Amino acid sequence: MKKLLIILCTSALFLSLGSSKMPETSAKKTMNIVFRGFMGLIPYMSDPMKFKDPANKVKIHTHLSTMRNAFSNARHVKKFSLPGINPSFEQVKQHLKETFDAFELGQPDFARVRLRATGQLCMTCHTQLEPNRGAVGQLNLISRSDFTTDYDYAEFLFLIRDYKKAQRYYEKDIEVVIEKTQEMAKMSKISKKLKATYKGRRIEDSLEKILTIHTKVKYNPIKVISLLDKYKDHKNISAHSKQRFSSWVSSLNKWKGIKEIQINRENQLDKFLSKYVSKYETEVAMQGGSHEVTLLIASGVLYKHLLKNPKGETGAKLLYWISKIDHILSNTYLYSLSELYLKRCITEYSKSSWAKKCYRSYEDQINIGYTGSSGKFIPEDELKEMKRLKSFLRD
Repeated sequence: MKKLLIILCTSALFLSLGSSKMPETSAKKTMNIVFRGFMGLIPYMSDPMKFKDPANKVKIHTHLSTMRNAFSNARHVKKFSLPGINPSFEQVKQHLKETFDAFELGQPDFARVRLRATGQLCMTCHTQLEPNRGAVGQLNLISRSDFTTDYDYAEFLFLIRDYKKAQRYYEKDIEVVIEKTQEMAKMSKISKKLKATYKGRRIEDSLEKILTIHTKVKYNPIKVISLLDKYKDHKNISAHSKQRFSSWVSSLNKWKGIKEIQINRENQLDKFLSKYVSKYETEVAMQGGSHEVTLLIASGVLYKHLLKNPKGETGAKLLYWISKIDHILSNTYLYSLSELYLKRCITEYSKSSWAKKCYRSYEDQINIGYTGSSGKFIPEDELKEMKRLKSFLRD
């Protein structure tokens, strides 16, 4: 039976919370409930026909309801209210509610697609937490044989924060993809003068995750250079991808000799933002990947400081800049929570001068997001939300 990666976010979150120093009774109780719901869904998530079979509707309804209710009732868990965690938590909670509603409205295929998207939400949160040394408990029963590809298994390992093992399987999958590309070239009898190049996303996706591990999650940017050197000139990789990998290497080399940056004081934060982040405030479109390394490293540094739960201006400032970084990296790396960070900035730090900046940034994102070739059309619910958020601001 093939276990879908995406729904495993619940078990990964279980590991994250179970090992933390938060009040363990409420956290473990909540995530045990989520874990039971997840385990019950596995047989149906692995088979789309089973998922929409009317005979299984009651059981699937029960397990989805269990997960939805567990997240909905977890507001009392203190760690979920932290500025760096809460946007992810609220998004997953809303996502599961809408997935449950879709299933109840007779849209099982759509509900299953939504569940498959849940993993990126979970990964966004999990990259802020300390790495795990390996799977424990029930997760020890899950192995490579439970997944169709090395890439799927690597995604699962990334999700549960077993990064060392995840990188190994991402690399194995890259080699498999290249080997298949070469085999297909031979079968199609491509001219020797032409080079068979892989034009899909899998190689880039794998290297993006490995880059994230060594920049945002664990600061060791030099460690990934030798791997990228291997592929930035590879004959079976597209020119676009190789150009991007070369940009990464160039950026990574600039971090040689720079120790991991830790922020403990306000003036340290301001210096860091001025040196590495501020210039990206107004840059909308950046090509080639030259900015990605710096922003990934900056994201990790700022998240770590945010998890210290700073008060007042500092908390608002961090949410603003983390939102900016998430927005720039959106649709490339992990799921973007940019708008949610801005909302948190506005509602939690309404007295701060940064709250107005957060609102303007949010307003800009909404206006751009709903503007197309036929003009701008912002849905009524979005207009109401903008009005609600603006009410928090002081003149």
